[in-house]
Amino acid sequence: GERFYPLEMDFSRTESIRNALDSLPENFAEIDCLINNAGLALGLETADKADFGDWETMIQTNIVGLTFLTRQILPQMAERKQGYIMNLGSIAGSYAYEGSNVYGATKAALDHHARCVAAEDRRNVAIASIAPGVVDTAMQAELRGLPQDEFPVLSRFVQLRRENGLASPESAAALIAAMIADEDFCGE
Repeated sequence: GERFYPLEMDFSRTESIRNALDSLPENFAEIDCLINNAGLALGLETADKADFGDWETMIQTNIVGLTFLTRQILPQMAERKQGYIMNLGSIAGSYAYEGSNVYGATKAALDHHARCVAAEDRRNVAIASIAPGVVDTAMQAELRGLPQDEFPVLSRFVQLRRENGLASPESAAALIAAMIADEDFCGE
């Protein structure tokens, strides 16, 4: 639509999410479209070496925070029988690679969460998860700056960058917008 209000919050803290929602201006209180773009990639060493605290932070942010926000917004969409929820997933949610153990698991959980919520048959409230490819974001730049022993697939991501194989944030946003605008997004 014509009105857009970006809302920042700390997905690792449900209180931050609740406070951010409470801070919305009145004319933005009815949310028509929620794009969940939260995610951390921590503890990317092999499973026997990764820091468990990093995994806990990722689970809290990538799963708990996102599902909490969705749960806060979904009732108003269901009541109005209108709304779109798009989770930004990752190919790591369906493709296993060294070091993606818990990161990939969190993204797979979000994909499955979206499918389960969609199966609840809320007319005109659509939810989906999309993996727009490897997008050239600040998180990608941070990953490419890690030592090889902390990110076992570093060479693959460096190669993607060198060969212009990363999607731009703009192309990912255009893909998401096109999906939401598609009349089949609600399954009708």
